[in-house]
Amino acid sequence: LQEWAESGQRTHYQDIRNTHRDQGQDVHWFPNGQLHTRFDFRPQADTVSIEYYSDRGNLKRIQRRYARDGMYLVLDQREYFESGMLQRSVERRSPLPTALPTDWEMVEKGFNEAGVMMRFTIRTEREYQEEIYYANGIKGIARHLLDNHLQGRFEELDSLGRIRVRRSEE
Repeated sequence: LQEWAESGQRTHYQDIRNTHRDQGQDVHWFPNGQLHTRFDFRPQADTVSIEYYSDRGNLKRIQRRYARDGMYLVLDQREYFESGMLQRSVERRSPLPTALPTDWEMVEKGFNEAGVMMRFTIRTEREYQEEIYYANGIKGIARHLLDNHLQGRFEELDSLGRIRVRRSEE
């Protein structure tokens, strides 16, 4: 399946295999020919999707998939501000079917437009760790949950780093 703009520029290409859209590629271009989005659904594809802002070529989002240490399948997604600064990164690690059974893990980081980390989380099947930061980079909240119960210390700080709330559960 293909589509073209009035100028003759191809704007869409979709590879359909065995009557299934989700086994090939789906590509969109801006009218000027600049790549807008590309999705690659083939099983061995390492770059699953990529997206650009407008028609200037600034990267908006990229999603990659790869194996790590022969034990894990990693899905790595990064999103960018239009300025090119990293806005969010998410890495999800799942055990490969042939590996020993283990939990999945997801690490997420969020940034503001100045590049300051605003949020950091780690999640597994049983654990959740979170840190939230103020725009000046000072940690505002830190907590660690195990099976949805507080584990260790919970802290809430003001924007100058002074502790407002501290609670420990051991």
